[in-house]
Amino acid sequence: MKKNLTLICLLLLSLTAMAQMDQYSLEFRGRYIGDNDSDASFQTFAVNKRLARIPIKKGASGLIQIHANYSYAHVNFKEAFTFFEDIENLHNVGLAVNYIKRLKNPKWSFIARFNPQLNSNFTDGIKEDDLYLNAVVLWNYSKTANSRLTFGLAYTNTLGFPAPIPVINYWKKINEKWEFNLGVPRISLVHNLNTKSSITAYLELNGYNANISENYIINGREAERVGYRDIISGLEYRYRIKNFVLLVNGGYTLDRNFELQNSSNDSIVEFNMDNSLNLGLGLGFNF
Repeated sequence: MKKNLTLICLLLLSLTAMAQMDQYSLEFRGRYIGDNDSDASFQTFAVNKRLARIPIKKGASGLIQIHANYSYAHVNFKEAFTFFEDIENLHNVGLAVNYIKRLKNPKWSFIARFNPQLNSNFTDGIKEDDLYLNAVVLWNYSKTANSRLTFGLAYTNTLGFPAPIPVINYWKKINEKWEFNLGVPRISLVHNLNTKSSITAYLELNGYNANISENYIINGREAERVGYRDIISGLEYRYRIKNFVLLVNGGYTLDRNFELQNSSNDSIVEFNMDNSLNLGLGLGFNF
């Protein structure tokens, strides 16, 4: 049950994080997570490119967006774990198709997202198990322009059961200076310094899943997947100027887990992961 809850949170993270990236024509993000006497440290990089934006003019206004995305995670193992060097480089290649429609009642809108991905270390080419199928359907209700309730269902083929997962999130703008967001995987409080910059205090779940191309056999058990997740509390600074956005954030992990799993998401190898510093940088462009 614990494993499934972690995977559910990581699915929601993937869907919401990529949805946030979709607001830009092109975006780059980088992240460093230190080791602090852990068995490994992590560096991640992601890029998202909008390929098409197609307005739908019939009936209520609608929009189709198509994005290509790629992310990379480098795992820097300590010398005692060089046996696992084949999983030092993890890749995620995906295509996201978003359908956004404002309903006849202007307070309501509908969002559908389909996001197939290939997640693997790719040391033995592309395999069937590398394919992760993610989808979400959401409804937004805005009683006023300063509030939004989002709810719906999400699905992935990696949890081991076919049932969709409930999603709920609430955003509220208190005034011109303050706004907050409650939900999974991110809780945040935003202070707008001026029209160009803001500071955000956040509590966030992050993570990375990938298939292992050439499985490890450890004590007679087969390790087929890589699973990493952490919970971070930190601050983020955002600066906007014309069509450009700069994001800088720093925080500290409150909980971390890194393990190799079998096809049932049971832990085969669990690494020692101490809490540590987290640093991130992002650049967004609209054109």
